[in-house]
Amino acid sequence: MPELNIQYRAIGDLSPYENNPKMHSAEQIGQLVNSYNKYGWTNPILIDEESMILAGHGRWQMAQQLEMNEVPTITIEGLSTQQKRAYVIADNKLTELGEWDKDLLHLELSDLRAFKDEPDLIETLGFSQHQIQSIINKQTRANKKTPGDEDKEDQNTLLVKCDSEEQSEKLYNELTGEGYSVRILD
Repeated sequence: MPELNIQYRAIGDLSPYENNPKMHSAEQIGQLVNSYNKYGWTNPILIDEESMILAGHGRWQMAQQLEMNEVPTITIEGLSTQQKRAYVIADNKLTELGEWDKDLLHLELSDLRAFKDEPDLIETLGFSQHQIQSIINKQTRANKKTPGDEDKEDQNTLLVKCDSEEQSEKLYNELTGEGYSVRILD
């Protein structure tokens, strides 16, 4: 297996794979910018011998948004056209297959959210405030359940369907601010 070498290349010399099925929203690119601003560049863009991006399309878009001149790259050599196409999909899909340890995620998110020395740290995780609160609430409830709790949950329950995550987060904040016990259903 050849040794991997990081080379800085002009951003304009790289080209995205035109059939990349993974899309990156403006919100995600913003999260990548937050992460970059906090931690720097930690993961090079993978390219083929012709400088076509195989992995790192989102990081490339982030670099464009930040008007960078150069980005770190690693050239992957010797793949067939079909292997390149498959790798573009595999690189994105394989990371989705992992599962979260809910207890540890709850612990980490709770601790990071409470860390007052760097309040913006929570903004670099890729979770929205709404998602973080939902994870913390669900796991806290799961850890505190006792027999018969299921029967009590249905008493005096109001279910509200929101059109967007932003609307849900706003309503959640308003209701909890007024002292209501609120839970988010996914």
